[in-house]
Formats: sequence, C-alpha cells, structure tokens
Amino acid sequence: MAAVVPAKPPSSRRTVLAILLALDIVVLEIGVLLGIGLRGVVDVWFPITLASSTFQGIYLAVLLLPAAYFIWGLYPGYGLSPVELLRRRTLITLVGFGLMSVYDHLAQNGQWSRGVVLIAMVISLVAVPLFNMLGRVLLMRLRLWGEPVALLGEPDRLQSLAETLRASPELGWIPAAAEQWPPGENAQWDGIETAILLPPRTEHSLAIITEALPFRKVMVIPDFGGNRSLGISAQETGIGLGLEIRNSLLYPINRLFKRYMDILAAVLLLPAALLVVGLFAMAVKLVSPGPAFFGQWREGQGGFLFRVERDPNPLDPEK
Repeated sequence: MAAVVPAKPPSSRRTVLAILLALDIVVLEIGVLLGIGLRGVVDVWFPITLASSTFQGIYLAVLLLPAAYFIWGLYPGYGLSPVELLRRRTLITLVGFGLMSVYDHLAQNGQWSRGVVLIAMVISLVAVPLFNMLGRVLLMRLRLWGEPVALLGEPDRLQSLAETLRASPELGWIPAAAEQWPPGENAQWDGIETAILLPPRTEHSLAIITEALPFRKVMVIPDFGGNRSLGISAQETGIGLGLEIRNSLLYPINRLFKRYMDILAAVLLLPAALLVVGLFAMAVKLVSPGPAFFGQWREGQGGFLFRVERDPNPLDPEK
C-alpha cells in the first residue's frame, strides 16, 4: 500500500516536552505565590505568623508534581484524549498536595500554612490544565506539536483512521506512513518510532506478530464498531487479557466527587460569569423590550422540577 504523504516533520520531542514542563512549573509557582498573597489577605481574620523560609519549602515541593506528570506520560501526552489528560493531571495534583500536607504534618510539625497549600491546590487544579491546553494550542499553531506515526492494518480502515487523525490534531499523531498488514519486507519507516495497528481478523497471536515490528511502541486499536472507548481499560485476567468497560458515574463516590468538583468550578468562575452575564443582560435591555432573561421549567432527576426558562404553567406537559 502506498505511504501516506508525510506532514511537515514536527519539532523535537524534547523541545515540546521542555516547553510544556516549563509552562507547568511557572503556573504551579504562580499558584503558590497567589496562595501566599490570598492567605495574607485573610490574615486579619485568621492571624498566623509565617517565616519566609517556610514558603521556600512549598515552592520546592510543587516541583515534584511535574515529575509525576512526566512519569504518567503527560509530557507530551500524544494520543491521550482531553478527558484522560484531565483525569491524570487532576489525580496527580490532588495526591501530590495531599502528600505535601502529610509530609508537613509528620516531618515538619506543620511549618507550612495549610491555607496556602489549600489555596495553591485549588488554583493548580484549574490553572494547570487550562494553561497546558493553551500551550498545546500554541504549539499546534506554531507547527511544533505532534509526532509522525505509521498506520498498519486493512486499507479501508487505514484511510478512515488517517482522516480521523488529521481532523484531531490535538492528539499529536501525524500520519506519516501507511502499510497494509502484514507489511512487506521493503517497507520504509524513516525513523518513525510509533505505530498504530488496526488488528485484522486473524487467528494469529498479536503478541507474536507485533514483536517483529521495529517500533519502540505499538498502539493496538481494536474495532469496537463505533462504540465508545472512554472508560475502557486493559486488565489481566485468569483466562487472558480482557478489556473492562466501566461506567464510572454509576459509582456513588464518583458522582459525589463530580458534584463537588462542579460546585468548586462554579464558585471559582462565578465572578467572571456574573460580569459577562450582566453585560449581556444590559445589552438586551437596551435593544429589546421585555425581560432580559427567558425562563422555562424542566424536569430533572427524580421528577424534580427546576426553572431554566420562564413558563407560566410549569406542570403543562405540552410545554
């Protein structure tokens, strides 16, 4: 099969890694700085004496978070969906700040301000993913984002996969070569380190046939017939490798965590949202008669009625 015309070779993987790493470090350090500043604002109501030397420990401790990001594959994170990127980064940030608090309590007898650590954690949970996303967008616009990949599989599926990857540049996988499976002896890879294999329907063991490929990493993507892929994880079982499909929101603890995260995000974004909504409400009142907000009743979980639009008869089934 003819090779896909390669895109412009991306920048060095180390360059992209260095940029994303530096961006995360700057955001984390600014988060600590803002935490110290906000803690000073509330010092009138909650007085506490903190030496400047204790802040240095917090500045140094947060540098361990980018190391954990790197270990869990977030630099550069090619091929990871936005949901998976956010999940990993949020989990590492929560665990990292939690361990910082435990260390401070056990090893330093609480030298660090818990308020500073808490504020820095909240800021980091929001700011680090946001600025990381903006950094990726900038790298894409500068044509520095992505790595070339080789596509292996059946011709019809390869064409569809190549189009999907081109339409999703944020994944960072740039189709550079495509070969029908199994590849011929004269196939040229030109330094490509990552391959995506769409396994054909065969009785041969994938573990055996993939060992002969000269790639450092081979990503095997089974055909799920268009079904969702989020929430699917590999698991070693007693009868072989299995794919576990989990609906996380059916677990009460996950729904509780999501609820509190939604509330936290709403509280943090409420001031900016009020400003934007207020400006648009004023604009509506200036150019149009009647109320600026339109309300209507809707039925939520458990039959609970809540108002999202204005309706004089909320129980009317035709509304």
